[in-house]
Amino acid sequence: MKFAMVNGERKEPAPGLLGSCTGCGSPTIAKCGNIKIHHWAHKSKLECDPWWKNETEWHRNWKKQFPEAWQEVVNKAENGVFHRADVKTDKNWVLEIQYSAINPAERTSRNDFYEKLVWIVNGLRRKRDPVQFFHSLKLVKTIEDKVFKKAFDVISDKNALLQDWRNDKAPVFFDFNVPDVIWCLLPRNGEGKAVVAEIGRQAFIDLHLSNSSSPIDIFGELFEFAAT
Repeated sequence: MKFAMVNGERKEPAPGLLGSCTGCGSPTIAKCGNIKIHHWAHKSKLECDPWWKNETEWHRNWKKQFPEAWQEVVNKAENGVFHRADVKTDKNWVLEIQYSAINPAERTSRNDFYEKLVWIVNGLRRKRDPVQFFHSLKLVKTIEDKVFKKAFDVISDKNALLQDWRNDKAPVFFDFNVPDVIWCLLPRNGEGKAVVAEIGRQAFIDLHLSNSSSPIDIFGELFEFAAT
């Protein structure tokens, strides 16, 4: 965890600091070694949120693009179950930042738990993924838009990354560590057609920081295109 409660305030870890979990309230200790990224850990070594995983610098760098108040927001269901959203905007959009592989059942559970969800996925986890991804795209539309740049049909099923995420009901954004661009896999239409859209990295961030009531307001043209 990046944050814990210390004397009633959310604090980042520092050597020797003690706190309490923002979710379950259990005691936490600051882990500030030289190998793993600095983080808070439960003293009991029992993680209260089963969806929570150790973070990387890539993960933290994405979080830093948004206000601290939006980071690690605890969401509770009526039955008392809670999970920490990586980022939750002031318009209640949840951004789940996924570095490692994720079990399909857990991914479905997250989609069901969060009403308004967007995925940001590390595209470099497997060496073959970038090559397969870019070889499978066919340009079909150039978009004169401040956010999206181009749209592509996926012309091959021999693409492990898209196979992993192609049936997700939420927009999925792939990050290949290209400075200015990320790629969005839009939810499929009834015929199973896959559409990928190129989007400016900063434009994506600014979209959530802006006063737009919903990313769908901006994604609308691409959603309509994906459904045809």
